[in-house]
Order: sequence, then structure tokens, then C-alpha cells
Amino acid sequence: MIKNNINLKTNGDTNIYCLNPLTLFNIQKAQQTDLNEILEFIFADFLFTEPLNDSLGLTRLESEKFFESLVTISLKKGLSYLVKDPNSNNKLIAIRLTSIIKRNKKQENGEINGVMNESNLYAKESLNVQKIIGILNAVESKTWDLVPSTINCLASWLIISVSSDYKRRGIAEALLNYNLEEMEKFGCQGLITEASAFNSQKLFQKMGYSRLFEIKHSDWKGEDGKQIFNCKDGTDKITLEFKQFKNIKELI
Repeated sequence: MIKNNINLKTNGDTNIYCLNPLTLFNIQKAQQTDLNEILEFIFADFLFTEPLNDSLGLTRLESEKFFESLVTISLKKGLSYLVKDPNSNNKLIAIRLTSIIKRNKKQENGEINGVMNESNLYAKESLNVQKIIGILNAVESKTWDLVPSTINCLASWLIISVSSDYKRRGIAEALLNYNLEEMEKFGCQGLITEASAFNSQKLFQKMGYSRLFEIKHSDWKGEDGKQIFNCKDGTDKITLEFKQFKNIKELI
């Protein structure tokens, strides 16, 4: 919980107050003019540190169109944020890219609304990108079957990434709690994401997300019958994580 630049964490019956790490940095809403800067951040760090990317040896050349479409999607509603270090020439050090998905909304191609379906329209030329989209879409497609039937609109975390030099400072957790109340004006009733990294999966569980679905990497195989992903970070699965807003003001 972020209040007056303080994080409030509860440990049993004890409230623990600590400085919100975002107060040490500049945080700003991502704009269309930030597209190239965000892409450069992704290709300098996230491209190599995200487990699925790393497992396939994904390159910038084969993934540029995919990530450009993903970032473009995240800029549509104004729910994405950038974190910059004022002590390092305002360098971009973390991103939270967010979209909105709605139940029963169809796209022009007739597919049910979903970020991976939408980005898939831009990435059919890259085999490795298709492998990643395939498993992400298999998880994302379970969303509306598994969330409560009263849920019709969700904020979707697309990419949460902190530069390797700034990890283990609580920045990712603070970003996941940042300014959630503005999602209310879009009718969002909760949060949804596909978690592919071991540390992310642990963080979402720590933050009270419900794990709705998972696919073991050992069960996800190519046409040759071989396992596609062998991740080096210790994870053996990809998960679908969900958190419903009860009283959104209590989350911030």
C-alpha cells in the first residue's frame, strides 16, 4: 500500500512502514513519444533477462515488430508508467506496461479480445516470437473462463521490468501497487497477467494474487515432440495470476 510516500505492509497483526522506493526516482506516465525509449530499454535488458526470451535466444531483429506492437497497445489507455533515475541523467530504469481487456469483445478478425491475439497480427514472420505468443495465448485465453462471471473488465500487466542494476530494491512491487485507483475510471474490476519468470511468480503470490491456471514447460512441446522452453531462472511453468478489486482505495 502506498500512502504519503510510505509503503504499508502487513505482517500478521503488525503494520510495517517503509519508504516507498519510487520516491527515489522520477515516475511518469508513458506517452506515445516514449515509444522508442521504451523499445530501447526492452532490447537492452528485458530481451535477455525474461526467461522465455532467454530460453530461445530471442534477438532484436526477429522480435522488433512484436515488441513495438505490444508497447503500442500499452500506450492506448494511459495506464503505463516509466521510472527514471534522476541521479543518472534521468535514465529509464523500469517500466510498467498495461492494457485493458474486456469480456466478449471481438476484434475484426473474429477472435475474442486479448492482448496476445492482437499482437499476434503483427508477428507472424518470426518463428521464435510465435512460440512465445503460443504459450502466452494458451494461458491468456483461459481468463474469462476462470475469473468470476461478474468480472467483465480487467487491467492486464503486459511487461513489468526493472533494469538489472536496480533489482532487489522493491521497485517492481511498488510499480504493481502504483496509482491503481485510476483504473477505476475505465471500469477495471481487477488485475490479470501471465507470469513467466520465477521471481515474478513468487511476487504475485506474495501480493495476494490468485493463480488461476498454469502450463508446465514439460507439457508444452513442439511438432518434434521436444520441450520448447528450458528456462535458466528456475521456473518450470507459466502461470495466470489474478487479483480482484474489492475496495480499490485500500490497495493504494
